[in-house]
Parts: sequence; structure tokens; C-alpha cells
Amino acid sequence: MSTFRPQHTVDLTERKTESTIYLQRRRLLSLDSQLIEPVTRFIREGLVILNTELQILFANPSFIALAQASGEEELIGKRIGEAINCINATLSSEGCGTSSECSACMVLSSLVSLGEQRQETSATVFRKAKEALHLKVSSIRIQIQEEDYVISVLRPVNQEERKISLERIFYHDILNSAGVLKGLIELLHENHRQLPGSAETGGNSEMEELWNATILSSARIVEEIQAQRDFSKAERNELALNISAIHTASFFRELRNWFTAYELSEEGQIRQAEGFEELAFSSDPVILRRVFINLIKNALEAAPRGSVVVIDARGNPGGVTISVQNQGVMPREVQRSLFRQTFSTKGSGRGFGSYSVKLLTEQYLQGSVSFLSDDEHQTIFKVRLPWKINL
Repeated sequence: MSTFRPQHTVDLTERKTESTIYLQRRRLLSLDSQLIEPVTRFIREGLVILNTELQILFANPSFIALAQASGEEELIGKRIGEAINCINATLSSEGCGTSSECSACMVLSSLVSLGEQRQETSATVFRKAKEALHLKVSSIRIQIQEEDYVISVLRPVNQEERKISLERIFYHDILNSAGVLKGLIELLHENHRQLPGSAETGGNSEMEELWNATILSSARIVEEIQAQRDFSKAERNELALNISAIHTASFFRELRNWFTAYELSEEGQIRQAEGFEELAFSSDPVILRRVFINLIKNALEAAPRGSVVVIDARGNPGGVTISVQNQGVMPREVQRSLFRQTFSTKGSGRGFGSYSVKLLTEQYLQGSVSFLSDDEHQTIFKVRLPWKINL
């Protein structure tokens, strides 16, 4: 057995025929039937052996269980995304790996770019029925008796690992807000001590401003706790929808005022696009608000100093498209990894912003999220939503 040196790029629009697949499978299992099946079936993680077109030739019992399949026969010839019911695998008639959404798939990119060394990656796969599947994937190309294969081992991330990751994000945000509140209260106390007639502060404008800032910070703490709670519910498919009418004009004003109140944006930094359409549609206002707070936060952080963030709303026969545009351009490697659950441009342990946008929009609001980032268009995120959610 030797490692495989790839001679060409994998063309994911090409597949082997069913007869060729079963010929390859028989050839694989005949190489050493005393070794391959007993060893691979002993491995507790999901294991598949693929051909060079990344079609499954062999799957062990753990992978069959992961794929929720009735047996191995059901999986032969499929690609991994099709086997585990990834929602993007059905977006193109040519299957897993061929839709525009697949360009961000970490499982796929690790398989296509395999060389002589084993590759490991983390990935989040959205399955049907609102389920997010978090995986650790290890893959290697090998050559056995002049036949080329890909071996992939997929391990679901357990609940304890997820809990640690979620808590890390939660405590980072909550401690930031609590730290601001603590500093404001200390400033209030010091100011109060130095003011003449400090027992009667009702008419003091400086004290009034400090009190207002304290109230806003405490409100933000409550909001972040609620957002984290709802995000956890969303991942467990337990988040309930509360549908009401939404008007794009008032929704824009609410978002702009939120960022101004918390001093997260400067006056006039968040603007309506020319041609912004005043539209009415039905959705969950709380979830939608969280989606756009995340998108606008990211846009403000990514935009060059002094630039603006532009919000647009357009109607079409299928629903409403609301976009967020900033004047920055994301590096290609950031674009490839953007919706990964563990990825963040802000450093270690901050990877749930864009992931939560995708989760909430696609799994609950029955919409979709896409983006474009280049020198011509700058960076635009588009959230497409139906006129009405079908419950």
C-alpha cells in the first residue's frame, strides 16, 4: 500500500456508472477480504472508501448509522453529502459537489485537495428536517495494487464538545457586557461622590446620561442571554416561531436605532440604499432581527473606518430580499470558510456569527443566505425570505 499522488483535479460533474461502481467494489473487497471488512467494521467512527470520483464503494456500520440508511447497499455509488442527506446535495441535478453552495463545503474541499498527507477538517452539514450535523473528518488518498482510493473517517462531535464550545462563546459575550456595566456603575459612583448636593441628582444632565447608559448596558446583557438561549434551542430544533407582519421601512429604523443606542455605529453610518422598497411580509421578527444584527455587526467590523453600511430591500415574485453591503472585501480563504460553525475572522472562540445567520435563516425562516465579495461589488450579504412562512 502506498500514498496516492493525484494526477488531475477531480471533476465533480463526472461519475462512474453503476456497473463500473460494483466492479470497483468487488475489486476492492477481493484485495484482502480477510483484512478490509473485519478491520473497517471494527472502527467505531464512520468510515467510507471512495473511488477517485468520490463515490462510495464501501461503508462500515458506523457510517451506515450516521447516514441513517437501511443498509450499505443504499449508499453504494453516492457521494458523502448525498449519503448523509446534506440539503445542498439536491440543489443541482448533478448532485453533491456541483451546486454553488457546495463551494463552501469543508468536507468536499478537503477531499478534492487531498495530496500525499492525511487531511483533517471540521465541518457542519445541514441535513433535512432542520438538523445540523457537526463532524470531524479525516481523509487520505491511497493506492492499492495500482488502484486509487480515498479513505474518509467521519466522527460526529459529541454533545459535551458542543456544550464547551457554546459556553465559551456565551461567556465571552456576557462578560464583555457585564464588564461595561461594571465600569459604568463605578463611574456613576465616583461622579456621584464628587457632585455637590449628590443626594439630589434628578436634575443633573451628566448623571442622567450615565444612568441611561447603565440601563442600556443592562438591557443588552438580557438580550444577549436571550439570543444565546434561542441559538441553543435552534440547534436542538426546539425554537418556536412567532409569525407577525414586518414592514421593511420600520424594520430598518429599528435596526439603525439599536446600533445607535448601543453606540455600535456612528450617526449616519447605517443607511438605506437608493431605491429601498417599502414592503410588507410575514416572518418571525425576533429571529429576523437577530439575523440582521449579526450581519450588520460583521459589516461594521469589516468596513474601513469612516465608511458606511448600506441596507437594501427589494421585492420579487418569490418574496423579499434584504441585503447588507459594506465597503470591505473579504480574502478568498475567509469566503471559503465563512459559514463554518467554528470559523471566525475575530479570533479563537468567536465562530458563531455567520453560522447562526445561516442556521436561523435557512432552518427557521425558510429563506436563504448568500454573499458576494470582490473589488467591483465590495461585500454584499443577501437574505432571501418568502412573503409568508408556511407552518
